[in-house]
Amino acid sequence: MPSCSSTKNRKRLFSEIEAHGVPLLLACDFCFQRGFECVMAENLSSKCSVCQKRGHKCVTTSWESLDRTRSEKAAAISKDLILLEEVQRRHQQEMLELTARLNRNRKVLELADARARARALQTSKQLEEEEAEEERRKQAAEATGDALPAASAAELPVDWASTGWELMGWEGLAVPDEIVEANASNSQGG
Repeated sequence: MPSCSSTKNRKRLFSEIEAHGVPLLLACDFCFQRGFECVMAENLSSKCSVCQKRGHKCVTTSWESLDRTRSEKAAAISKDLILLEEVQRRHQQEMLELTARLNRNRKVLELADARARARALQTSKQLEEEEAEEERRKQAAEATGDALPAASAAELPVDWASTGWELMGWEGLAVPDEIVEANASNSQGG
């Protein structure tokens, strides 16, 4: 039977290996057979933590251990490759969709910019024509000595024209008959 101090020392070394060791990819025979995690700290001991604690030889040569590890890792690799392909496909599809959306938005923006430029040119020409027409009216009025002709409802801003009111000169102003008669009698009597 092992002495109390050697058991204490093995447990202490077990704790150190567990704290500072790394899990082995290929478990020793003892850990493999019992399903334990096999942790090794090569700078502390030549045994894994479990074998150190229990006082067993730490051997990693069983065919079962090698075969199980190989089949587990091959299955893990296959699973990870499938996941990687799915992630790549998904990201590739997302990238294609994003690229298509960017291209569509760029085309729409280019069309909107082109239409805005065309509309600005059209508006500029329209304003120049209106200014030229106004200048012709002023020159015609100055040449004849007349007052500027009244604007038509079509030339008024849309809000004014939609009110139903028409812009007219003083000569077209309708004065009620009572006022005209009152003014006539005042001028004759006064």
